[in-house]
Amino acid sequence: MKLFGKNHDQQPRRQPQLMEGQNEFTFRRSRTLTGSPSSDIKAAAEDRSHLQSPRLRLHQLEQHRRLLGFGLLVSFIAVLLLGWLVGQFIRVPSDMDIAGSPLIQPNTATYKETIESYFGQRPTERFLFHLDQQKLREFVVQRHPEIKSLTISSAVPGHFSVDMSLRKPLLKWETGSTQLFVDETGASFGDNYFSVPLVAVEDRSGIRLEDVNVIASNRFVSFLGRMVNSVNEAGVGSVSKVIIPAGVTREVDIQLANRPYLIKTHIDRDPTQQAHDLVQAVKFMDQNKVTPEYIDVRIAGKAYFKEK
Repeated sequence: MKLFGKNHDQQPRRQPQLMEGQNEFTFRRSRTLTGSPSSDIKAAAEDRSHLQSPRLRLHQLEQHRRLLGFGLLVSFIAVLLLGWLVGQFIRVPSDMDIAGSPLIQPNTATYKETIESYFGQRPTERFLFHLDQQKLREFVVQRHPEIKSLTISSAVPGHFSVDMSLRKPLLKWETGSTQLFVDETGASFGDNYFSVPLVAVEDRSGIRLEDVNVIASNRFVSFLGRMVNSVNEAGVGSVSKVIIPAGVTREVDIQLANRPYLIKTHIDRDPTQQAHDLVQAVKFMDQNKVTPEYIDVRIAGKAYFKEK
């Protein structure tokens, strides 16, 4: 006699047998069995014997609602993202705000064409969030050197404005029919929209017109602008004349207002340091009431002068 353990003689469970006309859906879980107690009468819902129970239908309805809500949320986010992308897409800028109140209004259509040319070469940067403002400014300034700064901004989605500033000339340089303007940073440009500067470069070098670019190199022009600006800010008087003497290649003579003598400078020296030496020499002349023929500050830390 066995008290514990499994009964190995247990018969296997009986499985329900499907009758003719029935299928496996009839005995599935959570299904409703439909039919008629009479073999001669067919039930009205016998063709839909796979109908779900109310509980399962409720669960599936809730799942359907969740899927529908998720789909609506994704669609709403997609619409917002698409609207944001459309608002970031830069078309032709509608407004151009030029700082500094120029006396003559520039031709803004030309600037817009240049900006469109930039976007034509870099179409992906038409989206404001992907725009490289520095490269855009360099591209435009290369074709229009009178522009000092340029940025594209958008206060309202889909509405873009160009904020730009133009260079104000510090001195003017004329050689033949060629006219250049130089600002305080030493940048040269040909189109001036402000008043004509009082300081003019007197060119005595004798360089021919076709060789102007040789003497008007970026380094030389940069020195002129920075030197004049440093002297003007030093407080000993403003520069009234800049002379490029004949027979030399790196010398620039400067004359201050209300002072008859020239001051010799050299383009190989830093203009800020050279302006400091110039100021000290001019103050010495004023204190000792000396009126020299010229002052030479071409050597660092020293100043020479020649008496009349």
